[in-house]
Amino acid sequence: MNFNSSVLVGFSMSMLITHALVRYLLADFRQRRIGCASLNVSANNGLAAYFGEDSRKFIAFATVGKSLGFIIFPVLTNYFIELMFWRGSLLLLAATFIHTLPCALMYSTDMYKNTRRENLAVSESNVQKDLYKSHSNDSEEQFQNIGDVHDETISNKLEIFEENNTSLNHNEDINLNGSAIKALKYDNEPFVINNTQPDKEDSLGIEETAINSIKSEDEEIDVQSEKVQTEEKSDLKFSERLITVLTNFNFLVFLFAIVITYGGVITAVSILPDYCVQQGLSQAESARIFSVGSFGYILACFVSSWLIHKNIVPSRIIFSTAATMSGLLICVYPSLSTAMYLTSLTFAVMFTSGLIFSTNLVTVMDYFEIEYFSISMGFEETAIGIGILAVGYLI
Repeated sequence: MNFNSSVLVGFSMSMLITHALVRYLLADFRQRRIGCASLNVSANNGLAAYFGEDSRKFIAFATVGKSLGFIIFPVLTNYFIELMFWRGSLLLLAATFIHTLPCALMYSTDMYKNTRRENLAVSESNVQKDLYKSHSNDSEEQFQNIGDVHDETISNKLEIFEENNTSLNHNEDINLNGSAIKALKYDNEPFVINNTQPDKEDSLGIEETAINSIKSEDEEIDVQSEKVQTEEKSDLKFSERLITVLTNFNFLVFLFAIVITYGGVITAVSILPDYCVQQGLSQAESARIFSVGSFGYILACFVSSWLIHKNIVPSRIIFSTAATMSGLLICVYPSLSTAMYLTSLTFAVMFTSGLIFSTNLVTVMDYFEIEYFSISMGFEETAIGIGILAVGYLI
């Protein structure tokens, strides 16, 4: 399944509306969560496929869109529920998903492959032009050197003849002297002929044969490299990648931390509006508290992306520190009851959770190479699901 198809599945399943009958509520909830998970996984895989190793600089920044949703949709959902009840509000939200679908179609790995092929073709043509120019310059220099050598040979012979001519007896016959000069010119005549440079057609033919030989050698090298790559890909099978990921002890420890961190943080953030209502606040006030606190999420995304881009702090340190601070801040909730304190605390909790959510995938990329990103991210998402199920059941 390519990036486009996974995005389509994610959008289509996430915009399904809750059925009227209670027996379909759980099934529909599972479908919508599966759709959101598919959309999340496909989007991150799309970034990794498009940017390669540089994607670790953009994944943290890409979570800004999620934080904008945290700010806008709680207030809108509460308003639409009061205006048109839950069915109409879900219909409107589904329509919003449908209108955002064309934006996802612009980011296609097929387009990336086509542009990559075009760039390779342009680079190969430039290399051929450079080879043609270099060989033509070399051939011209060789012919010029040959002509210079022949000129020097002719001049040396003429000087020798003049020296011998001065030493001749002036009483000899002038006709004999003239015949000697003619004979010397006749002897030098092949050198004069050789002094002339070859025609352009001959030089072009030599250059074309040289370029064709170079092309054939390049084609043989490309075929051999393709064979080597296919052999390497065939050797590196899915089972070997799976074993490599599961035998990495540090990555397994990270998955255990993901289970605890995500289970606690996501569950606490999810029940926050209900907790505010239990403290005596209205639903509208609890929605506003959640929306205002989500600005901390946006700030965290910018901060984490800047730290990762500048290589100031490793992603593991950011993730570990944010997880510890988030757990400590969540413990403060039972001692607060006013709207102002709850808003400030929610801002801090959302800031730390934003650091966690924006650096977890970058941390996964730091453990393995880009070829292992898909399978390692799959285990990371599985650990998140296990943590949410376990902690949510306990709460």
